[in-house]
Amino acid sequence: MNLADETCRHRLLSRGPCGAWRALPGSHTALMDEAIVFGDDGEGEMRLRSVLRGESRLRFRWRLAAYGVVQCQPRYDTPLAGDDGLPEDADWFELPYEFRRQATDAGSFWVLQERGTAGFWEIGSPLVPA
Repeated sequence: MNLADETCRHRLLSRGPCGAWRALPGSHTALMDEAIVFGDDGEGEMRLRSVLRGESRLRFRWRLAAYGVVQCQPRYDTPLAGDDGLPEDADWFELPYEFRRQATDAGSFWVLQERGTAGFWEIGSPLVPA
């Protein structure tokens, strides 16, 4: 996946960020290893790994809501309980995203980033293709 190609970025904005992504390379990745996968089937998984907190994973469903906007629904191992005490699914929420150039101590990269934030969802840094 070549994010330097404008047609590639347009395709990912119009169809969703399908594929595997990892945290922007740099010296910070020695302490934090974060990744996310958006499957073609609408399923995904986010992996967060840090020296201090260990590893956690979160499965989710996703769908394209609009150009450059995905909706995600976390899928927890233990179902959430509604007001009536019965299991219910987590709510869907929107993540508007964009592509831009960013430099680190490891070089300059085209990145996937949630609009208006420094990272993407629970991941503290922008993402590059894995």
